[in-house]
Amino acid sequence: MDPMLEAFIAESKENLETASTGFLSLESDPNSQTLMDEIFRAMHTLKGSSGLFDIRPFTAVVHAAEDVLDCVRAGELELTSAHVDLFFSAMDQISQWLEDLDGTGELSPGAEAHSERLSGALRVL
Repeated sequence: MDPMLEAFIAESKENLETASTGFLSLESDPNSQTLMDEIFRAMHTLKGSSGLFDIRPFTAVVHAAEDVLDCVRAGELELTSAHVDLFFSAMDQISQWLEDLDGTGELSPGAEAHSERLSGALRVL
């Protein structure tokens, strides 16, 4: 496997863990700017790193997530439990794609359709 892809997968798993932990911590501290900044940085890093590879569906989902988080950080959108549930769904899919990349070097069939659904749902929020 390409060493750059291996590094991307490992770093992405760490960023997903950071985001997941951050979202769970928001339950007890929903107004924490520090937590929101941490989650945003994790998604921003995922988006930027994914752009190095031909995995457009992956990049589209993390870009949509980053955009929503940016609106929350700017005070333009209030984060709700529906948002968090959708973020967890998106992160589950991203995690599955990372497993696919680790196993085969490419995204699973149907990735484009999953990406469109998740990206669209995130952007509607």
